[in-house]
Amino acid sequence: MLTVGLTGGIASGKSTVAGYLVELGAVAVDADLIAREVMSVGTDVYSRLAAHFGGDIIAPDGSIDRGRLAAEVFDDPAQLDALNRIVHPATIERIQALLDEWRADDSDRIGVVQVPLLIEAGLEELFDVVLVVVTTPEQQISRLMEMGLTVEQGLARLRSQANDAERLAFADFTLLNKGDIGRLKEQAAVVYARLKECVDEGRL
Repeated sequence: MLTVGLTGGIASGKSTVAGYLVELGAVAVDADLIAREVMSVGTDVYSRLAAHFGGDIIAPDGSIDRGRLAAEVFDDPAQLDALNRIVHPATIERIQALLDEWRADDSDRIGVVQVPLLIEAGLEELFDVVLVVVTTPEQQISRLMEMGLTVEQGLARLRSQANDAERLAFADFTLLNKGDIGRLKEQAAVVYARLKECVDEGRL
Protein backbone atom coordinates (compact mmCIF):
# COMPACT_ATOMS: atom_id res chain seq x y z
CA MET A 1 0.00 0.00 0.00
CA LEU A 2 1.51 3.32 -1.08
CA THR A 3 1.57 6.04 1.59
CA VAL A 4 1.14 9.69 0.65
CA GLY A 5 1.72 12.71 2.88
CA LEU A 6 -0.63 15.47 1.71
CA THR A 7 0.29 18.97 2.85
CA GLY A 8 0.02 22.63 2.01
CA GLY A 9 -0.58 25.97 3.68
CA ILE A 10 -3.65 26.72 5.73
CA ALA A 11 -6.80 27.03 3.58
CA SER A 12 -4.91 25.87 0.49
CA GLY A 13 -7.44 23.18 -0.45
CA LYS A 14 -5.90 20.08 1.16
CA SER A 15 -9.22 18.69 2.35
CA THR A 16 -10.76 19.21 -1.07
CA VAL A 17 -7.89 17.31 -2.71
CA ALA A 18 -8.13 14.53 -0.14
CA GLY A 19 -11.82 14.19 -0.94
CA TYR A 20 -11.12 13.89 -4.65
CA LEU A 21 -8.48 11.22 -4.04
CA VAL A 22 -10.96 9.24 -1.94
CA GLU A 23 -13.49 9.43 -4.77
CA LEU A 24 -10.84 7.91 -7.02
CA GLY A 25 -10.20 5.01 -4.63
CA ALA A 26 -7.68 6.21 -2.05
CA VAL A 27 -8.00 5.87 1.72
CA ALA A 28 -7.56 9.20 3.52
CA VAL A 29 -7.03 10.23 7.15
CA ASP A 30 -6.75 13.77 8.52
CA ALA A 31 -3.87 14.21 10.99
CA ASP A 32 -5.81 17.07 12.57
CA LEU A 33 -8.42 14.55 13.70
CA ILE A 34 -5.67 12.38 15.13
CA ALA A 35 -4.36 15.41 17.04
CA ARG A 36 -7.85 16.01 18.44
CA GLU A 37 -7.95 12.42 19.66
CA VAL A 38 -4.59 12.63 21.43
CA MET A 39 -5.69 15.80 23.29
CA SER A 40 -9.09 14.47 24.32
CA VAL A 41 -10.16 14.55 27.96
CA GLY A 42 -8.25 12.12 30.15
CA THR A 43 -5.15 11.81 27.97
CA ASP A 44 -1.66 12.76 29.05
CA VAL A 45 -1.58 15.40 26.32
CA TYR A 46 -4.77 16.96 27.69
CA SER A 47 -3.29 17.17 31.18
CA ARG A 48 -0.08 18.73 29.94
CA LEU A 49 -1.92 21.29 27.82
CA ALA A 50 -4.14 22.28 30.74
CA ALA A 51 -1.13 22.57 33.03
CA HIS A 52 0.84 24.71 30.59
CA PHE A 53 -1.85 26.99 29.15
CA GLY A 54 -4.26 27.13 32.09
CA GLY A 55 -8.01 26.96 32.41
CA ASP A 56 -8.68 29.54 29.71
CA ILE A 57 -8.27 26.86 27.02
CA ILE A 58 -10.83 24.53 28.62
CA ALA A 59 -14.31 24.64 27.12
CA PRO A 60 -17.47 24.41 29.29
CA ASP A 61 -17.78 20.71 28.47
CA GLY A 62 -14.25 20.08 29.75
CA SER A 63 -12.63 19.56 26.35
CA ILE A 64 -9.79 21.63 24.91
CA ASP A 65 -11.18 24.77 23.25
CA ARG A 66 -9.10 24.66 20.07
CA GLY A 67 -10.10 28.18 19.09
CA ARG A 68 -8.82 29.63 22.34
CA LEU A 69 -5.71 27.49 22.14
CA ALA A 70 -5.04 28.74 18.61
CA ALA A 71 -5.42 32.33 19.80
CA GLU A 72 -2.83 31.65 22.50
CA VAL A 73 -0.14 30.34 20.18
CA PHE A 74 -0.36 31.58 16.61
CA ASP A 75 1.13 35.01 17.31
CA ASP A 76 3.54 33.78 19.97
CA PRO A 77 6.40 31.58 18.70
CA ALA A 78 7.36 30.43 22.19
CA GLN A 79 3.84 29.26 22.98
CA LEU A 80 3.49 27.64 19.56
CA ASP A 81 6.70 25.72 20.21
CA ALA A 82 5.36 24.61 23.58
CA LEU A 83 2.12 23.41 21.97
CA ASN A 84 4.01 21.47 19.32
CA ARG A 85 6.29 19.83 21.89
CA ILE A 86 3.26 18.61 23.81
CA VAL A 87 1.02 17.48 20.94
CA HIS A 88 3.33 16.45 18.10
CA PRO A 89 5.04 13.38 19.65
CA ALA A 90 1.76 11.62 20.45
CA THR A 91 0.28 12.57 17.08
CA ILE A 92 3.34 11.36 15.19
CA GLU A 93 3.26 8.08 17.11
CA ARG A 94 -0.35 7.53 16.01
CA ILE A 95 0.49 8.40 12.40
CA GLN A 96 3.45 6.01 12.39
CA ALA A 97 1.25 3.21 13.73
CA LEU A 98 -1.29 3.91 10.99
CA LEU A 99 1.40 3.86 8.29
CA ASP A 100 2.77 0.58 9.64
CA GLU A 101 -0.72 -0.89 9.44
CA TRP A 102 -1.16 0.34 5.88
CA ARG A 103 2.20 -0.99 4.75
CA ALA A 104 1.29 -4.40 6.16
CA ASP A 105 -1.61 -4.36 3.70
CA ASP A 106 -0.06 -5.91 0.62
CA SER A 107 -2.40 -4.27 -1.86
CA ASP A 108 -2.19 -1.71 -4.64
CA ARG A 109 -4.27 0.84 -2.74
CA ILE A 110 -3.11 4.34 -1.91
CA GLY A 111 -3.27 5.71 1.64
CA VAL A 112 -3.27 9.47 2.16
CA VAL A 113 -2.60 11.29 5.41
CA GLN A 114 -3.44 14.99 5.37
CA VAL A 115 -0.77 16.69 7.51
CA PRO A 116 -0.86 20.51 7.61
CA LEU A 117 2.54 20.79 9.33
CA LEU A 118 4.21 17.86 7.59
CA ILE A 119 7.32 19.84 6.61
CA GLU A 120 7.48 21.87 9.81
CA ALA A 121 7.41 18.67 11.88
CA GLY A 122 9.97 16.93 9.67
CA LEU A 123 7.63 14.07 8.75
CA GLU A 124 8.37 13.90 5.04
CA GLU A 125 10.49 10.77 5.40
CA LEU A 126 7.60 8.83 6.94
CA PHE A 127 5.83 8.72 3.57
CA ASP A 128 6.56 7.13 0.22
CA VAL A 129 5.34 10.27 -1.55
CA VAL A 130 4.80 13.91 -0.55
CA LEU A 131 1.99 15.78 -2.30
CA VAL A 132 1.86 19.57 -1.85
CA VAL A 133 -1.12 21.81 -2.57
CA VAL A 134 -0.17 25.39 -3.46
CA THR A 135 -2.42 28.45 -3.65
CA THR A 136 -2.03 32.21 -3.27
CA PRO A 137 -1.92 34.12 0.04
CA GLU A 138 -4.83 36.21 -1.20
CA GLN A 139 -7.01 33.13 -1.64
CA GLN A 140 -5.91 31.77 1.73
CA ILE A 141 -6.83 34.99 3.53
CA SER A 142 -10.17 35.13 1.70
CA ARG A 143 -11.02 31.57 2.76
CA LEU A 144 -9.93 32.20 6.34
CA MET A 145 -12.13 35.28 6.49
CA GLU A 146 -15.03 33.15 5.26
CA MET A 147 -14.30 30.92 8.27
CA GLY A 148 -14.67 33.91 10.58
CA LEU A 149 -11.08 35.04 11.05
CA THR A 150 -9.89 38.61 10.64
CA VAL A 151 -7.16 39.54 8.16
CA GLU A 152 -4.70 39.93 11.06
CA GLN A 153 -5.59 36.48 12.45
CA GLY A 154 -5.22 34.95 9.02
CA LEU A 155 -1.82 36.53 8.48
CA ALA A 156 -0.68 35.29 11.90
CA ARG A 157 -1.59 31.75 10.92
CA LEU A 158 0.25 32.06 7.60
CA ARG A 159 3.35 33.34 9.40
CA SER A 160 3.29 30.39 11.78
CA GLN A 161 3.71 27.87 8.95
CA ALA A 162 6.38 27.07 6.39
CA ASN A 163 6.09 28.91 3.10
CA ASP A 164 5.39 27.23 -0.23
CA ALA A 165 9.05 27.35 -1.31
CA GLU A 166 10.01 25.35 1.78
CA ARG A 167 7.26 22.80 1.13
CA LEU A 168 8.02 22.45 -2.56
CA ALA A 169 11.60 21.45 -1.78
CA PHE A 170 10.14 18.16 -0.50
CA ALA A 171 7.31 17.71 -3.03
CA ASP A 172 7.12 14.66 -5.27
CA PHE A 173 3.88 16.00 -6.75
CA THR A 174 2.34 19.48 -6.68
CA LEU A 175 -1.22 20.65 -7.22
CA LEU A 176 -1.85 24.32 -8.00
CA ASN A 177 -5.14 25.58 -6.60
CA LYS A 178 -6.16 28.82 -8.31
CA GLY A 179 -9.74 28.60 -7.11
CA ASP A 180 -10.96 26.63 -10.14
CA ILE A 181 -12.42 23.53 -8.50
CA GLY A 182 -12.82 21.71 -11.80
CA ARG A 183 -9.16 22.25 -12.66
CA LEU A 184 -8.07 21.15 -9.19
CA LYS A 185 -10.08 17.96 -9.56
CA GLU A 186 -8.43 17.28 -12.92
CA GLN A 187 -4.98 17.70 -11.39
CA ALA A 188 -5.88 15.32 -8.56
CA ALA A 189 -6.99 12.72 -11.10
CA VAL A 190 -3.69 13.04 -12.99
CA VAL A 191 -1.66 12.62 -9.81
CA TYR A 192 -3.74 9.65 -8.69
CA ALA A 193 -3.26 7.96 -12.07
CA ARG A 194 0.50 8.47 -11.86
CA LEU A 195 0.61 7.07 -8.34
CA LYS A 196 -1.34 4.01 -9.45
CA GLU A 197 1.06 3.50 -12.35
CA CYS A 198 4.01 3.61 -9.96
CA VAL A 199 2.37 1.09 -7.63
CA ASP A 200 1.41 -1.24 -10.45
CA GLU A 201 4.93 -1.11 -11.88
CA GLY A 202 6.57 -1.54 -8.49
CA ARG A 203 8.50 1.71 -8.75
CA LEU A 204 7.50 2.92 -5.29
